[in-house]
Parts: sequence; structure tokens; C-alpha cells
Amino acid sequence: MFNHRTLLSRLLQGFVVLALFVGLLLPVGSWTKTAHAEAEPDATDLTDQCEITLPERSESFLYRFTDGRYNSRVSFTKDETLTIAVPDEAAGLYVAWYTAPESALVEMLDSSEAVISTTTASTELLNDYYIVPEGCASIRISGEKAFAISELSVYDTETPPDALSIMAAQKTQPEVMIVLAHTADEAYYFGSLLPYCRSDDVAVVFLMAYSREAQQEAIELQYSIGSRMQPIFAGFTYFRSYMDNDQMYAVMDEDEITEYMLRLVRKYQPNVLITHDIAGEDGDCTTALAATHVQLAAEQATEKKYDPD
Repeated sequence: MFNHRTLLSRLLQGFVVLALFVGLLLPVGSWTKTAHAEAEPDATDLTDQCEITLPERSESFLYRFTDGRYNSRVSFTKDETLTIAVPDEAAGLYVAWYTAPESALVEMLDSSEAVISTTTASTELLNDYYIVPEGCASIRISGEKAFAISELSVYDTETPPDALSIMAAQKTQPEVMIVLAHTADEAYYFGSLLPYCRSDDVAVVFLMAYSREAQQEAIELQYSIGSRMQPIFAGFTYFRSYMDNDQMYAVMDEDEITEYMLRLVRKYQPNVLITHDIAGEDGDCTTALAATHVQLAAEQATEKKYDPD
């Protein structure tokens, strides 16, 4: 396990041949879109033709589903339901969750309100696209636990429009995992690695994000360079601290970050870990904290005595 200053040259040597080979096979810019998306005609947004029913207390917030501001949202308790009556042309539903739901269901109903299909929402994805089957008259979203939705729209195509930046959950055993303190660190400190992040074998992890909007920007950046694996968002409270590194645990619980990082490494089992300079970047102790716990997790991951359970 290395930090990024010592590993960068070795990683580039391993990827450069592959990058050149792929570059010869694909026309310039072709990697930024999937073949599916290129073949599909432009999607039509049918949201204005839908009748959306919210709990009475939330009716005045309906506009938040289409305001383009991911920081805004409509929140639901576990006893509340969102219902969307859709036109016959509806074929796809876009949901941008404010946070990945812990336990939510997306049900497709026919005109008699019988359930045609049920999908359990991913607990890892912030944005998802659900196929609306033929004969569907309405959609019901509910949860065994509270959930919140930032954006919602209905389209006439089963293939998600490219502009939505729909991605898959990160697969296990990637070749490389890049662990970063904050969103935007990937461009600021690791910009030279971005061309390689379009590979499914590169996982990107953010410990902190300033907001849901910042998470969306990170998703759209990864999608724009060709990646189809959503970054992993740890969800720690956002800090940029320029205290002495000896005080870095004033902004994050040591046991909590130790356990999270150990579980992360054990779950995904990357072959190579890349992180910040162990001394921190530009005096920011949160980057030193990230680097410290990446190295600690790498050392502990194979030792049963460190099992959090």
C-alpha cells in the first residue's frame, strides 16, 4: 500500500499500454457515451403530464422534484407514500434520492391498482432509473424507513437519457481504489489519474461531501470521463481543517473512521490503494486523516483480531 506520490509512476506504467490500445480501437470521444445511449432517440420528458400525489404536509414542496437543485428535497416518513399517475407513453422513471435509501420500494401498478412489478431501491445508489412496464398506470414509492427524494422525472424511453448520468453500484475487487477526503479532491490532487477512472476497475471513494449537490457534481464528473461506476460516498460530516495534524480527531471520531475504512477495504478488496500524502495536502489535516486510516486498514484487513463484528 502506497500513498499517491510513490505509487503514481507505477500505476501509470500499468495503465498507459491499455489506454493507448483502447485509444486506437475507439474514435475520439466515443468512450463518453454508451452504445445504447447513442442508438436511442432523444428522450421526451413526460413529467408535466403526470399527476403526483404527496402527503398533505408536503404538497407545497412538489416543485422541488423539478427545480434542478439536488440540495432541495421532499422527505417521507416510513408511513408516507408517493404516488405518480403516468401517461401511456411512460417507459422510465428517474429518481435522485437525497441520500441512498435504507429500505424503499418502487412499485408499478395497473389501472386497477394491482401491482405489476416491485423493485427494491438500491441502498448504494443516489440516482436510479426504473423501467416502467407496459400497462402501468401509476407508480408508488414507499419505505420501511424514512427516505427523501431530490429530483424526479418520467420519460418515454427505457434507456436513461445520457444527461442523467445513471451509474451502477461499485463492484467488488477493483484493481485500484482511490480514497479521498473530499469531493473535488480527485480533480485538484489527482487530476492526472482522471483519464484512468473511466475503467470499471478503478473505484473512487469520498469520505466527505459538502452537500448533495457536491455529490451530484462528483457523479457527473465521473460519468463525463466515461466511468459507469458511481463513486462511494462515506457520508462523514464535511470538514476542511487546517489545524495541526495532531488535532485531526477533533473533527472526526477515531473509532468510527477506523471501523468504516476497515469494512470498506474488506468489502471491496482492491488490489491497490491510492490516497493522500500521509503528511496531508496543503496543511489540511482531514487529508492526513484519510491517508492514516487507509494505511491502517490495509494493515489490519487480513487480521481476524481486528474484525469489527
